Amino acid sequence: MLLIGHKIDEIRILRGINKSELARRLYKSRSNIEDIVLRDSMDTELLIKISRILNYNFLLWLALNSGLPIDNTDDYGKIPLTKISEEDKNEWKDKYLNTIEKLSMVQEENATYLKKQQLIK
Repeated sequence: MLLIGHKIDEIRILRGINKSELARRLYKSRSNIEDIVLRDSMDTELLIKISRILNYNFLLWLALNSGLPIDNTDDYGKIPLTKISEEDKNEWKDKYLNTIEKLSMVQEENATYLKKQQLIK
């Protein structure tokens, strides 16, 4: 089972945002944030808002970690529009995940830099 609340809390901590600040940005109470981090599911609109605030794509994280297929499909989700070999899929998936990992590291470095700048002032 994917615990989206735990992932939100993990990223919130990495971004250096406390629960009170996240609550303020979401126009929610701090106790509501406590409830959010214990959830294993939530409304997509709320998840998108949290994604924007924390600058992290939780919808993508859910898709990548839920075992859902990652390919192009028609409106019914049944017929692939393109035929891609498993080898190519895995290669592109690896490249994508590496890029996301590098982006996350840069975001963490930026957050650390900004924290240090605030301490200097």
